[in-house]
Amino acid sequence: MAKSQKHIVLITTWFPPTNGVAVNRMVGFAKYLDKSKFDVTVLTKSETGEKQITDLFDCAVTRIPNHQLLKSPKFNTKDSALKHKLKVVWNIVLLKLKSDIYNNWRKEVVKELNSLNKQKKIDAIISSFSPEAAHLAAHEFCVVHKEIFWVADMRDEMSQNPTISKSVKNKYLKIEKLIDDRANLVTSVSAPICDLFRNTTMHNVADIIEIRNGFDHDLVANKNLPNNIFTIGYAGTFYGEHKPDKFFMAINLLIGRKEFPENFEIHFVGSSKNFTVPGSLKKHVRFIHRVTHNESQLMMQQFDANLLMISKSSRVGVYSGKLFEYIAAQRPIIAIVDKNDVAAKLIKELNAGFIASESDINEIQHAILNCYQSWKNKKQFQVDLEEVKKLHRKFQVDKLNLILDKELND
Repeated sequence: MAKSQKHIVLITTWFPPTNGVAVNRMVGFAKYLDKSKFDVTVLTKSETGEKQITDLFDCAVTRIPNHQLLKSPKFNTKDSALKHKLKVVWNIVLLKLKSDIYNNWRKEVVKELNSLNKQKKIDAIISSFSPEAAHLAAHEFCVVHKEIFWVADMRDEMSQNPTISKSVKNKYLKIEKLIDDRANLVTSVSAPICDLFRNTTMHNVADIIEIRNGFDHDLVANKNLPNNIFTIGYAGTFYGEHKPDKFFMAINLLIGRKEFPENFEIHFVGSSKNFTVPGSLKKHVRFIHRVTHNESQLMMQQFDANLLMISKSSRVGVYSGKLFEYIAAQRPIIAIVDKNDVAAKLIKELNAGFIASESDINEIQHAILNCYQSWKNKKQFQVDLEEVKKLHRKFQVDKLNLILDKELND
């Protein structure tokens, strides 16, 4: 290991073998931080109850157990609707109790940071929210070691998230104050969210930059032929009031006007059965249990259209992790999104699909119909591969590489 390498520690509860959008972001950081310049250690959560030290993505990975009585439930696509609801209720109870379910883990992370620093001086820390435990551990360590460059990766909003309760908001405001007073850099997933931090709680941080999510596989031209039956795919989960009701309504209206085929399929991949499928569509709907990331990518490439749904809200800057995967799949996207937000703008820029407002059932029908007509006419869907390549996670993490290289080596 080269002596000139700077030691960077990434703190996150989201890391393989756990799955999810947050995991994919942390994997991107771990994989694409420049190993020729940085020696990267990952501190994450152990799923076994025992401390483990392994290697992954050319990083030293220390898995620290969370010996806590009250813990968040693990959601599984095989859960029944009742079991899913009970887990949701338990999550809400934990929030109301204001239980710090990662308190023990946070304390152990701080101990590990002190131990690592004695073995090889830590030059920078990247902590990622949520939960807030990663930031709190980083802060506790960094206020003592003022020479360390601290990157607070927010991913999404924190206190400014309109979906959280007043008590959670107040807790997050206090944590953001700690971050604002000590962090050297704040990162988030989109420019509007970065602006939100600038205009609300982050006034002392030297810089706030956008590090988007993205796809993370080799991009090749999609030469898959259309399916014999028109097939729409949706990868991911539905939560709260975010449900495919209007999408189903639009399909039924098209069928009623005989503008849609008698045979078609809608595949929900990794979706909990926490929504109602209309009786008229049940024979057309398939539920596929959670698959590996690679399997999910292959499915997206094989569907005739991919469904993206982002409910309109007061939140801004919401791309949705699956958008980048959908664009890389090079199949038309049925995008039921806020037409003024970043997801719609990106799809429009790349000509990657058809956009409809959630509040306009006619637009939703039109978007679905456009995809169906492309399939029916066997029209090859094309995107600008050179532009799509720029959505790879490596291009985004390279922004961080440049900043860290400059700050740690100047």
